[in-house]
Amino acid sequence: MIFSVADHVEQIVKGTKTQTRRAYTSKYWPGKTYAIQPGRGKLADPRGRILITHAWIESRERNVIHPFDAEAEGGYTPEEYEVLYEKLNPGWGFRWAYEFKFIPAIKEVGVYGGRVEDIKDERLRNILLGPFAPRVNQEIRK
Repeated sequence: MIFSVADHVEQIVKGTKTQTRRAYTSKYWPGKTYAIQPGRGKLADPRGRILITHAWIESRERNVIHPFDAEAEGGYTPEEYEVLYEKLNPGWGFRWAYEFKFIPAIKEVGVYGGRVEDIKDERLRNILLGPFAPRVNQEIRK
């Protein structure tokens, strides 16, 4: 998933950005993980991936972003966020909103072939062995 605002990738890694919105696209789905790209044509960030946990549609006519969601988008006020979104997506009619979790690369056991069961971080192990486990494990090991 491409993030074109400079500090968004760092916010994702720190866990302070947990939502994103995209105009007119539904190619991201809950339960799947995606690489984090700091711009179009740039290599994915090697520190991890994002796991989409929820997705919903918002209409320009019916929605203005809620303060909680604007904060989850990267620490914005609703007004600041809507100005930025309009700049990036002029004339949008509806948008997909996604909530996600950052899934760090598994360094202790190796991203490419380690056993999830051997991860020492209990919270991460539970995420990877939870309801999305088969897809997450497959994506992480690619």
